[in-house]
Amino acid sequence: MLNSRLESLLTAAALCSLLGACNSDPPDATSDTDTDTESGTGDGDGDAVDPICGNGIIESGEACDDGNTIETDTCTNECALASCGDGLVHEGVEACDDGNMDTTDDCVLCQPATCGDGYVQEGVETCDDGNIDDTDTCTSTCELASCGDGFVQPGEDCDDTNDDNNDDCVECSAATCGDGFVQVGVEECDDANMDNSDGCDDTCVGAVCGDSFVQVGEECDDANLMAMDGCSPSCGWEFRLAFATSTTHTGDLGGLAGADAICNMLAQDAGLPGTYMAWLSTVDESPATRFTQSTVPYVLPDANQVADDWADLIDGSLDFAVARTETGAMSVNTAVMCGGSARLARTGTTEFGTPGASTCLDFSSGVASDFGTIGRSASNMSEWSSCGEIECDVLMPIYCFQQ
Repeated sequence: MLNSRLESLLTAAALCSLLGACNSDPPDATSDTDTDTESGTGDGDGDAVDPICGNGIIESGEACDDGNTIETDTCTNECALASCGDGLVHEGVEACDDGNMDTTDDCVLCQPATCGDGYVQEGVETCDDGNIDDTDTCTSTCELASCGDGFVQPGEDCDDTNDDNNDDCVECSAATCGDGFVQVGVEECDDANMDNSDGCDDTCVGAVCGDSFVQVGEECDDANLMAMDGCSPSCGWEFRLAFATSTTHTGDLGGLAGADAICNMLAQDAGLPGTYMAWLSTVDESPATRFTQSTVPYVLPDANQVADDWADLIDGSLDFAVARTETGAMSVNTAVMCGGSARLARTGTTEFGTPGASTCLDFSSGVASDFGTIGRSASNMSEWSSCGEIECDVLMPIYCFQQ
């Protein structure tokens, strides 16, 4: 027995000598009982050690430890819980992770940036309102809404994706007559206004004689091409009307403009065509300077011819006296007489269409102390325009001639 024990000790000593691993010091009485109480922080000798990530044990400083080295699961190789922005793509949860929370690059909250995600991708999108509504200010392609994008936005009538202003959608407004653009197949013209006297009428049809609108170069347009109805088939007057007013006035007519207004009002009320001027003169103006010098006859509303034309009108005599009112009735009598007749008219004008001896202060005075030249409407001789002078407070008609 003793020999066996000794043999065992010698064998152990020999192994220690060969391995150099035996300690000759006497064992510490406490060495095999002194251990660290914290998991993973002791090595059996009493020295602290760092926690080991990946050992499957959640140790101090670790949020998780799944015992593997897979970076794309819920626990990273740093033993931290996977999160958006950590730079690691969490498999099955994240499509990308660029390590930042910048929502203007191509990875937004760990998903690829897309139009409609509510974030404007810098350099790619001009807007992103988080929806795919093409009728608001940001389209489904994340471009700012604009005329021509093909989508009808608030304030637009239409949007046909082109810049053609000759179709039925003009700058995103429905094409209309007067918009300044000729709609092909619909309009003949479009001059951007509703003026019916400028060559393009308010229905966007080119002006023609007979369209009822007096255009530049036309004297009249009675909506037909019939002859002998006052307006010729070429839209020129076949005759011009003349009449003595059925109303009487003092010499204060408001000047030539006021007198012209009286003529036009009475003609309109009587249904007579055209525009009219009063046969009156001032110091500076007269029928000879302001009338249209007609090449066609002057006639009364009852069709009696007064003169062949302008030259015949001012040669000192008439074919027929201007003895009819705008309605065709006989001219009115006044309270005074000249040349044996009370059928008179204020003129301020000679029979030659030039200023007379007096004009009631250019037809601005209606007082007895001022005078004006008068004519005798019952006469077809020179007295028709220049019969004498009368106080400006006397009431009498005036002559009106169509232009």
